[in-house]
Amino acid sequence: MRKDKGGKGGRIINTAPASGLQNCYPVPVYCGVSNAIRAFSSSMSEQPNCADLGLEFGTISSNHAATEIVSTLNGDKVHFMSSMRAKLAQETLGIERVVDAFLDLVTLEKMNGAVLFVSRHQKVFIEIKSLELGKNYPPTE
Repeated sequence: MRKDKGGKGGRIINTAPASGLQNCYPVPVYCGVSNAIRAFSSSMSEQPNCADLGLEFGTISSNHAATEIVSTLNGDKVHFMSSMRAKLAQETLGIERVVDAFLDLVTLEKMNGAVLFVSRHQKVFIEIKSLELGKNYPPTE
């Protein structure tokens, strides 16, 4: 794919569940892996030679889509599932919603570094900024 290797360049879009943008106590490992996918994609997009290589990196981050794996979630797979059922039902997206968002992302004129969050009621591009170091914890007044 890379131009320096004889390719034409291209776009790489990673999917990172919305749990990668927030804490999610019922599925801590899933949350951690989701965050790693988003961070990997964002980090790759910041490489200074992306344009020379003809590469762009983007991430689509959605709430859970109405797939078989979501419909069969249970307490064996998710901690505190009984307390999560209502939220899961409220936030589950139709697959077509995720497909539409993917098309919005892939057809951007300049996509490199874009993170598109998708929920039932919104599609919004978000910016992930680097950590600001130097603040004290616990906060002092």
